[in-house]
Amino acid sequence: MGIGLTVAGGAWLALRRDPGSGSGFKDPAGTRDKPFLWQSNLVVDGSGDLAADDSALYLANDDRQLIALDTAAGKQLWRNDDAVAKMESARLVRAGGHLYAYGGFSDKNRHCHLVALNPATGKPLWHRDFQYSAGPAQPILLEKGLLIGFHEGYVHCVDPADGDDVWQVDGGAFAAGNYIDHLGATPGGSVIASVQWAKNGGAVLGIRPGGGLTEWLADPGRSEWPVPSAWATEPHYRAGVHWLAVASDDLAHAVCKVAGGAELVAFNPLNGQLRWRLSAALCSSPILREGTMYAAVLEQSGTAAVLALNAATGKVAWRCEANADLLTTRVGNITYASLAAGDDGICAASDEGLIFAGLADGKPRAQVAAPPDMSFENSSMLAIGHVLHIVRHGPQGDAVDRFDMSNGQAIEPIKLSGHGHMLAQTKAGVMLTTSEGTFRLAI
Repeated sequence: MGIGLTVAGGAWLALRRDPGSGSGFKDPAGTRDKPFLWQSNLVVDGSGDLAADDSALYLANDDRQLIALDTAAGKQLWRNDDAVAKMESARLVRAGGHLYAYGGFSDKNRHCHLVALNPATGKPLWHRDFQYSAGPAQPILLEKGLLIGFHEGYVHCVDPADGDDVWQVDGGAFAAGNYIDHLGATPGGSVIASVQWAKNGGAVLGIRPGGGLTEWLADPGRSEWPVPSAWATEPHYRAGVHWLAVASDDLAHAVCKVAGGAELVAFNPLNGQLRWRLSAALCSSPILREGTMYAAVLEQSGTAAVLALNAATGKVAWRCEANADLLTTRVGNITYASLAAGDDGICAASDEGLIFAGLADGKPRAQVAAPPDMSFENSSMLAIGHVLHIVRHGPQGDAVDRFDMSNGQAIEPIKLSGHGHMLAQTKAGVMLTTSEGTFRLAI
């Protein structure tokens, strides 16, 4: 049963109820032919950002409007035409009691803007301009402030109540041209960040909460971790960090690009002391779950594998290798794509295929080679329960391919009318954006 609705601004919405469920939308396997609960053309293309909570979806669309939609039905809750009007590539963060919008000014003058809004009404609470350009690091909420990293290497912790500085790292400690590309914080409030050097390099550093001073620095390109001095002055960094995560007050992880390959590193975020390191030719962005780390690696020997590691010790619990036949089709280069883990299965994808394994034991379940007209390269993927959703870009248009993770069998794909990208999972469902609208998939 479909119901057409008209909302403010002339946007259309379509609701589809499951007549067999009686109440709500139920399809745990995600197998029905038209799995959209609703769809909206409020977002014309997929270039904007999205944030979500259990009740609302927040969108910064390509017209530089900030819109809130009810996740249950897609109804527009509010729209703010001013909050992100001057921002280039605005990013949204739903944290604490606020919705934050953050981005550089569109006049290209290397300034950026932060505004806090009431998520229920869209009313602005306060705003703050910075004399730096917006960096790639996602702002994160600490117990006593919102942490922001800037392109010039500055780090600010601002008060969520009014936007004033709680503390900041003095940018003078950073050489010109650096930028903060990842931020992390322990439950106790210790802060770590990765700094990307302008000339092909980078480092991981620890920041003292409250004082905003550099506690330690680690250069992934050196054998020593951390660097002995408080701050290394030699401009010879030849490494970078493309993933950073905090597991607990005394354990953090990073994937570092180093000469000749990559390293998966575990260290103490309080002092930077090394716990363990795993060298590989390539390494995906891992998944941390209940003390276990899952990663796809291309080993120095050329063998591609999915590994399950003890996050604290680095000990390998199991490994799942791609077979030789599939390796010849480059499916072995699984490390170019992200992993997705469901209730009891895990999948790794390359541009030419998928590998499924059991989450508990790593036993191979299936390997799926992509047909010539399909590509999984740079696709977004999300596992929900026992079903894998992955966006496939093809010459005949995009689709969301779906697989049963228990056996690798394909489920009927969802065809899209434009370029698609998986965005977020909420309590109500999975958000997917396309170049012609924003949709929510049933789960």
